[in-house]
Amino acid sequence: GLHVRPGAPLEGALTAFEGSNVDRGGNANALTIASRGEIASFVSNDGLYCAEGDPRRAEAALALKKASPIGALFDDALVMVGYTCTTRGYYGMMASDDCTPITVWFRDGADRDAYNMSFSRALTAWATRWGVEDQATLMLACTCEPTSPLHRSTEGCASLASVPSAWVHQNPENGHDLVCSGGPFVFNTWVLATLKSSPQLCMHFHDQIAPVSCLHVGFPYLYNVQGHCYPSSNVWTRTPDAFTDPGRIEASELEERMLSVWEAFAENHSIGNLEVLNNELACNCLPDSGVGQESFYGPVCLAGPPSTHSPIRDWWNGTYPGSGGEIV
Repeated sequence: GLHVRPGAPLEGALTAFEGSNVDRGGNANALTIASRGEIASFVSNDGLYCAEGDPRRAEAALALKKASPIGALFDDALVMVGYTCTTRGYYGMMASDDCTPITVWFRDGADRDAYNMSFSRALTAWATRWGVEDQATLMLACTCEPTSPLHRSTEGCASLASVPSAWVHQNPENGHDLVCSGGPFVFNTWVLATLKSSPQLCMHFHDQIAPVSCLHVGFPYLYNVQGHCYPSSNVWTRTPDAFTDPGRIEASELEERMLSVWEAFAENHSIGNLEVLNNELACNCLPDSGVGQESFYGPVCLAGPPSTHSPIRDWWNGTYPGSGGEIV
């Protein structure tokens, strides 16, 4: 993936444990206090489902849904800060989401039933496209947040550690597909969700995880070097030599301009919630990665406030079912 190195730590930033809401003195993090006072919401493409929570929670929930097998239901959705579901007209029926801890509203029971049909159709369409009808329900449940009711009640998630998956970096300026990232299914879904809740959303605006190898989506050549940001993922290219591959070269060139590309993209698409989305790409890398071992990572990323990283990384440390580590 593309990983821009962060600048200096934010001036006056509170020192906080990664993913926590308190600084080392036990004080609530200032950003979290601010976001607790705010509410944010998003609506499914069909207009039937509304979810709300604090801005970080809402962005994480939407990114996870977009990356998942039902992503086609949410790929046009954006988080709106300052709007509750009630103010958007959803006040008939409150529910919880069994995949991510966020509050859900429907206008009435009929809308809830219609959404459940939309949900089933989206999952079936994804499963049929990729030929995984017998595993689709398991795949969806296992990509839910680890503490969610759906993930906790599902057995067999470790079996997906051997299932390949793929997503492709796309240049938002010209639509070129650049390089493919392949890795274990659940791991790679959570990586994609991390990117979708960061400035790299501009490269992943409408895609979902694909339960196939990169070979099956047009990238037949494995660059057999451990991912420097997400170690369980590998880069695949269209041509045999990664160093001369046009897609990889274009991806590297895009990396140099990522922040300006993202700013233009966010403005063009009226993307709000930039306090959450404008995080440091390098701080989204996993702690055991090459980037995670570099000298800046501890003081900038681990000791920085939550705003330095994607909200997915608030709860994900890089482990996944079958990886041998405890998922946090």
